[in-house]
Amino acid sequence: MARAVGKSPQPADVEALILACIGAGVPSYAYRLLEEAAADGLRFDDLSARGRAQLLGVVPPEAEEFHTTSATMSSVPQHPSVLHADRLPNLWVRPAQVAETFDCRIDRAGAEVRLAAAWAAVARRDRPVLFRGVGSHWPALSQWSLTTLSKELKRGVVRVAESAAVTFCRESHPDVREGRLRSPSKALMMDVGEFVDRLHVDRRGRTPLLYGEGERVYLQALAPHAMMHQVDFSFLELRHQPLAGQSGADLKSSKDSGPGSPSEEYSQQSDHPPTVLGRLWVSAPGTVSPLHYDMADSYLCQVRGAKRLLLWPPTTSLGVLDPYPSEHALARRLRTDITSSDGMPPATLAESVRAEVDATAIEVILAPGDVVYFPKDWAHHTEALHEATGNPLRELEEGSCSTPTTQQLPCTSEPSFSLGFRTDGQFLL
Repeated sequence: MARAVGKSPQPADVEALILACIGAGVPSYAYRLLEEAAADGLRFDDLSARGRAQLLGVVPPEAEEFHTTSATMSSVPQHPSVLHADRLPNLWVRPAQVAETFDCRIDRAGAEVRLAAAWAAVARRDRPVLFRGVGSHWPALSQWSLTTLSKELKRGVVRVAESAAVTFCRESHPDVREGRLRSPSKALMMDVGEFVDRLHVDRRGRTPLLYGEGERVYLQALAPHAMMHQVDFSFLELRHQPLAGQSGADLKSSKDSGPGSPSEEYSQQSDHPPTVLGRLWVSAPGTVSPLHYDMADSYLCQVRGAKRLLLWPPTTSLGVLDPYPSEHALARRLRTDITSSDGMPPATLAESVRAEVDATAIEVILAPGDVVYFPKDWAHHTEALHEATGNPLRELEEGSCSTPTTQQLPCTSEPSFSLGFRTDGQFLL
């Protein structure tokens, strides 16, 4: 309630809530509370000794614990303002399909009909659906920047990885904690100003934290309330989500019955707190999230920069792509490597496997204002592009989005800002 009216909750109040959540056996709630408090600048040192002890092992450690004893900043950074832009890996996969795509720009005639059709496609929960341009009117597309991020988010969860391929690992797993498996990445709580430095070449003079000169960083934090005011997610609200079996016509009827249209809600939203906080993903161009799958349906919303996704249905992801066992530290990651130095599949890979991987792969290119939905258990490989594919909206109008668009044209590099949401198909989680 304090945060909703623009105030920062007191550390003692936050700590009391966190400890109550841990006592009630819901540590994920405690994690959420700490993330929101960190966004206001809360440090572990602001909590009592009892609070810090209770949080040990529940939340990520602070980056400051891994700063070297000498100064963390060198005297003369060589490239203080150049973003990392790692070369994207070569892929041997040749996707045969693109996601089902709907032009959802609200300023176009028939937008509500197409949005209804998109929701009808989502209701089937059997394929990715691309809401092209549904956020093309968001102020965030022009206003979000690393400067905005540093202003609105004081601290957040940052995954530090050994390379630009950022692979999630369960750091609490016994194999990791006892040294039998080296984690390829680690989550730390970090000042956003430090995160921004580490997105740049030479980390703007900061020393590496965990993995040496090749390490990269990827912010994975709750979006600040102030930044959520600059996007319009009224189309994601429950009344706009068709339940299983609801037709596009039913949805259109419910959307047209009185006030509450996306455009009206957007015009009023600055007077109200955001109804939901998305998870903010920020990375330098060239950052890759290797093959994995999620256990809930997902929406990924692109705000700045561009992303490319390759997705596979569960028949491929849970079988052909060879997932790690559920009890493994790399659970939900896939052992089949779709990258190679020469763009060719491994010689040991059966031709039938390669054919199935190609035939079932779906490609999605996300430009600012685009949102893609994909069901649970769909494997996905994600790339933050530093090269673009032209104008996806123009391609849509010209009818050229029926085949994969893999030819990339150079554009100005900028960081990728995305928002993620998880859902059980009816309720946002």
